[in-house]
Amino acid sequence: MGLGALTARLAATAEEPAPLDRALRQAAVALLLREDAGGAGAELLLIRRVERDGDPWSGHLALPGGKVDPQDGSFEEAARRETMEEVAIDLGAEGVRFVGALPATHPRRHGLPISTVQPFAWCVGRDVVAIPSEDEVAAAMWVPLTDLRDEANAVEHVLGARTFAGITVGTDVLWGMTLGILAPLLDRAEPRR
Repeated sequence: MGLGALTARLAATAEEPAPLDRALRQAAVALLLREDAGGAGAELLLIRRVERDGDPWSGHLALPGGKVDPQDGSFEEAARRETMEEVAIDLGAEGVRFVGALPATHPRRHGLPISTVQPFAWCVGRDVVAIPSEDEVAAAMWVPLTDLRDEANAVEHVLGARTFAGITVGTDVLWGMTLGILAPLLDRAEPRR
């Protein structure tokens, strides 16, 4: 599915963001989409977090974003600020188009430091460059949605005694909360191959 059709579908099915509750630790992420090199599909920006002791997402594939800080007036502001901090992309710049909110995710694993993650989608140009923040992001990569939808890339990710659904992305595995956040986007894209 081309980027235009996908973003039209996302905009038509956009949701109201979850309520911001300052008594809880909440987060927001950015799904940055751009047209692929051939102009027939879409790519998504993924990041690999730096490895850090005590970080539950250390070394994981993720989306730009993070916790809502006291100065953030909304989830959207938090996603914009975190994206600028992590990959130096200004979501208020000319040529960047806000698409809408996707369904909020409520992490189920006990002990996670957040209660709600609110995703938002933006459409950016092919000339947008992601510059990873050295202290938070080990790498940034544009991944074709067709690769994320391809059944050949589906794997089981084993963590201790538990097994989780995952998708291979190069030598990494996309799984867990990030895969859950992306599910509504992938469901709105073309059927799995």
